[in-house]
This record gives sequence, C-alpha cells and structure tokens, in this order.
Amino acid sequence: MRAHVGKCLRDWYAVGEPDHKQCALAAMLATGSDDFSDILVPLLTDPDRQVRVATYQAGEAFYPESLGTDWRRVVDGWDEESRADFVYEVIHRGLMADIGESLAIADPSEKVRAQAIEALSWIGATEALTRVVNALDDAALETALPAFIPDSIPSALRGRVVAANRRLLAREVDPLARIRHLLQAVEFDDADTAVEMMVELKRLPAPPLDQYADHAIDQAIKIVRQGHPQWASDWLAARLLAGTMWGDQWQTSLLAAPRQQVDELIDRLATQEIQPREASAIRTILSASVTLALARQVFDRLCEVQRAISSGGPAGNPAWIWFDQLRSLFRALPADCLPKSRLPDCRNPFRANSIQNNSEPQFRFWAASAPTPPNYALRYPTSCGNHCADTLRTVSRKSSLTPHSMMPTGRMRRLRWEESAMPKTSPICAG
Repeated sequence: MRAHVGKCLRDWYAVGEPDHKQCALAAMLATGSDDFSDILVPLLTDPDRQVRVATYQAGEAFYPESLGTDWRRVVDGWDEESRADFVYEVIHRGLMADIGESLAIADPSEKVRAQAIEALSWIGATEALTRVVNALDDAALETALPAFIPDSIPSALRGRVVAANRRLLAREVDPLARIRHLLQAVEFDDADTAVEMMVELKRLPAPPLDQYADHAIDQAIKIVRQGHPQWASDWLAARLLAGTMWGDQWQTSLLAAPRQQVDELIDRLATQEIQPREASAIRTILSASVTLALARQVFDRLCEVQRAISSGGPAGNPAWIWFDQLRSLFRALPADCLPKSRLPDCRNPFRANSIQNNSEPQFRFWAASAPTPPNYALRYPTSCGNHCADTLRTVSRKSSLTPHSMMPTGRMRRLRWEESAMPKTSPICAG
C-alpha cells in the first residue's frame, strides 16, 4: 500500500498544473515520510525564497522526519538562508521548541540563531529561552539581543538582558543609534531613561537621517514628555523652526508657546516673506497654542494687512504675500477657537442693525480666510441657508458688495451656520 500511495502522489506531482503540484506536496508533507525527500530537499534549498516558503506552506505542518532519519545532518549541510527558513517553520508552525533551542545554541550562523530565538519568543517558550540565554556568552547574547521579544523574556533573565543592552549602548557614539538602544532599554524594563533620552535628542544632528528616524524620535519624545513635557515641547519647537524637522504630526507633542514667542511668530508672518517649510512650522506651533485671543489677533492682522493692500495698490505689493501667510495660518486654526462674535450669530434672529459700517471688511475677509465648504446659502434652501442669504443681502445693502460677489469667497464652515444650531422656530425661516 505504501508503494502504491507513493506512486500515486508522484504521478499527481508530475501533473504540470501548479495547483495540482501544490496539492500533491501537501499530501507528501502530511505523510511525514522520507519517501519524498528527493522532491522536498531541492525545493527547500531552492535559491528563490518564494519557492522554499511555498513548499513549507503547502501542508498544515512540516515534519523534519520528511527529510530522512538523519535530518539534522541534512539540514546542517544547507546554506544559511535555507536553515533560517527551516528553523522558523518548525518552531512557528510545528511548535518544536526543542529543535529551536538546539539551533539557537549550536548553529554557527548568527542569522539562524537569531531566527531561532525570535521564533521561541513568539511561541512563548520561556523554559527553552532560559536555557538558550544561560548557554550564550556575553558577546553572543549582545549579538542576539535584537531577536528577543521583550514581553517574552523571563523575569529571571531581564537583568542579564538589560546589562547586555547597556554594554551595547556604551560602545555606541551615534545619537540616533543610542536613542534606539534606550528605547529598547525601556522595553526591557530598564531604569528611567528619560534624562538620557534628552541628552541624545540634544545631540541629534540635522538631516538627512535614515527613513525610520522619525519613528524613533517620536517614541523618544513620548517618553520624555511623561516627566519633562515643557522640555520636549521647547526642543521640538526649536527643531521645527530651524527646519531640521517638519510635519504637522508633531503638533500633538507641543505645548502652548510663550506669549512673546506667539507675538513674534505672528509678526513675522505679517511683515516678512517666510519660506514654506518655516511657515509650516509656525502654523504647527501656533495651532498647538490656539486660544480665542490668538485667533482674534491673527484676524486683526489679516484686516490690517488688507488695509495696507488697499492703500498701496496691487503692483509689487509685498503685503499680498503677508496676507497669504496669515490666511494660511487662520485656516489652520481649529474652528472652535475662531472669534464667532465678530459676525452675526446664526442661532439668534438676525437684526440688520447688528452689522455696522465697518463690518463689511471684517465679513469679507473672514469669509475669504475660511476653507471649504462652498456656498450653502444660495445652493441649499434650508433655514440655515436662508439665514446666511439674508445676512449677505443685508451686508450688500450697507456696502457696494452684492451677495453673489461675496459668496465665491464666502465659504461658510467657519461661520458655523449649522442647521442643527438653528432654533426650532426662527423669524428668518418663518419669513
């Protein structure tokens, strides 16, 4: 019967269609027999890793005995990559911790030992890990350290693991590499590392750094913030303004800037042409410091710059650049902090006398500074839209503007004319 089944499986494997081959391999692996080692060994040592992995994954499990009774000698003759795949599969999918332990201690390849330790960590084989760590000398443990999963390290071994990481840290001089060792120390339950993190962050050079630097820096800042939030915010703000870091993802790590710095940054936007990256940094810092008073201050400077544009003429007027910079900042501010009191409140019945003669430029440039969405008042016949339209018509009666001319720039989200905020009965809607 064994010979008959073996012939059937070989004939099946000989079918040229890939799916039939994969099914035949699954059946061969399920037998656990070494009758098919002449087919399996070439596949498991193929230079193409995809071929090797596909062979292991053809069946539910892989039995080393499929390679022959002396399978260990067979595996020892494979190249490093093939042995690393072998130890991964027999531990991850076969839960054969004894094989992983043996290879983690005795295999000559650093990569194979690291793969075995990582796989033992993944399956939670703490007893095997304990024996592996105890069998490694200090140098071998330092080399294998990145393969350990911190949560799986037995408490009895943490002292030795922490000491190994500290030795690696002491030999490292690059600030970014030292930050990564300190992050690993935190995972190994090392003592407080926040002060050391601060030292290395201060030493961090200007870009370019490697592609994973932002992640390491972000994790370091989160650790420092737990005990030194102001230091982390000040360091990050200085790096943003210096142009050595960028991106609005850092805003959550910033605290409110000092009042003097806020005034200086707004003044720079209103009087100087700022490079885009620096302008983005200023927006990020001020958005983290936003208050109603700051929003009013920005809006007042917008009106001031607009008056300078009106009096100076458009040709070569640098105030247009300042206006654009302030408008971009205004658009970046959270909507809840904007000074809604400068415009008629849509939640109350509108009164024509509430718009004074000087309200037209305030209304016009508030609307011009607000981002999407577009014209609700003229496009949607809602009570909110009716109120907006009525407001615009009243403004037009007191100025040279028309509702239609105001609406293309009068984007209404910042005005917060929301249907849900309207009273159930409104004189505007009733009219």
